Amino acid sequence: LVIPVYVKKMIDVIAGGDTSNVAEAFSFLWYVAGFAFLQRALWTIAGLFNCHFQPRVLTALAMRAFDALHKQSVRFFDHSFVGALVKQANRFVGSCEQLLDHLVFEITPMIIQIIGGAYILGTVHGVFAALMIVWVIMFMAINIAFSRFKLRYDEQKISAQTAATARLA
Repeated sequence: LVIPVYVKKMIDVIAGGDTSNVAEAFSFLWYVAGFAFLQRALWTIAGLFNCHFQPRVLTALAMRAFDALHKQSVRFFDHSFVGALVKQANRFVGSCEQLLDHLVFEITPMIIQIIGGAYILGTVHGVFAALMIVWVIMFMAINIAFSRFKLRYDEQKISAQTAATARLA
């Protein structure tokens, strides 16, 4: 997010044509290299944290889901096929894994880029930053509305898959 700003400054210094500013251009190059290294280090830390944190959370969720199934009475299993219940529990764990991955690797960087981009754009021209923020809010509202509309069809699809799995097993 900061790297393009320093690349612009470096190109502005080089385009100026003054050979006495070579040291300043190299200092911007060092800033770019430092920020690139910092960005890579932060992504590595996020990946390591995710590899450490996610399996523990998913294992705990799976254990909790299967413990809840084990606590049910025998009569409960007369009305529900066990294979369908196990598939639903596994689907729950898989959906939590997808949610955590989206949160760590897509949503968090997107929020950082939106806030940072709005700040940098605001320093150049405040109206453009406000327009960008309005556009992002409208885009998110439309996506949320479409997702809610699509949710009922996804639920029907999942219940049909669960019923088919129960019949096959």
